[in-house]
Amino acid sequence: MTFNKKPVTWAAMEGLTLVAVMPRGVAYRCPADEAQAYYLKWKTDVPHIEGEMGTPAKMWPRLF
Repeated sequence: MTFNKKPVTWAAMEGLTLVAVMPRGVAYRCPADEAQAYYLKWKTDVPHIEGEMGTPAKMWPRLF
């Protein structure tokens, strides 16, 4: 999953959980601090979209 770094950083500082809802109505969640820590460790910038970071789908368990 890819996200803009600024909102993820803010969400991590606030202790929030990121939620992604897919077009078919399935939602996935990931604590923002875990997503940010993954990015900081692996530097998973999305090369063709400035300011975006990526995380592996396995970090996102299904919410509903």
